Amino acid sequence: MANNANQPLKTILRGTGTIAGLDLANECLTGSVLPPANGGSGVGGAAPTNGQVLIGNTSSGVYAPGAITSNAGSLVITLGAGTINIEATQPILKATFNLTAANIKAMYGAPVTILPGVAGKTICVESADMTYTEATAVFAAGGVVQLVTHTGAVAVTGSVGAAAITAAAASYSALNGISYIGIQGDGIDITNLTGAFTSATGTGSAVINIYYRLF
Repeated sequence: MANNANQPLKTILRGTGTIAGLDLANECLTGSVLPPANGGSGVGGAAPTNGQVLIGNTSSGVYAPGAITSNAGSLVITLGAGTINIEATQPILKATFNLTAANIKAMYGAPVTILPGVAGKTICVESADMTYTEATAVFAAGGVVQLVTHTGAVAVTGSVGAAAITAAAASYSALNGISYIGIQGDGIDITNLTGAFTSATGTGSAVINIYYRLF
């Protein structure tokens, strides 16, 4: 019998033992692979890439190497050599806080909590925005407006100049999030750390939207 490298063999016992090459085309194999009907996968010998698994295909009747994917980023999937790591991403949540004229006047000395802490969770601010509505009596002086942690007043967003509030006009301001190491259970405040808005008669107000994740 010819010896073909890597050819599967079978043993036939008919009185005397005979060893012959397996008929790949007509016996239990299809071509050179074992089909699902005979306990195989129907997949050839091509080397898989990292993290591929065998996935059934109804139309072809065999399995095919494929990778697990995520729908719209709902999961973080990392494919490695012999490994698949799946992590759930946290959804972006939104909270809205109505900042009154009294809040604006007081938040230099007493930052206003706009997002209370959550027990056992860390708030990670993605972004925020402030829409200011002017009034007849405007504010004076003031300082940059920023979101900070309730504990330690660590900045979690960029800042907006005092003119966004002191101008006699409506304004919209975006506050981009800043990477920081948060504290479990800590909340988020709004403040103007560099100076108080001094007009006792200022009556404007603002709406703060904050977009965040919980970890």
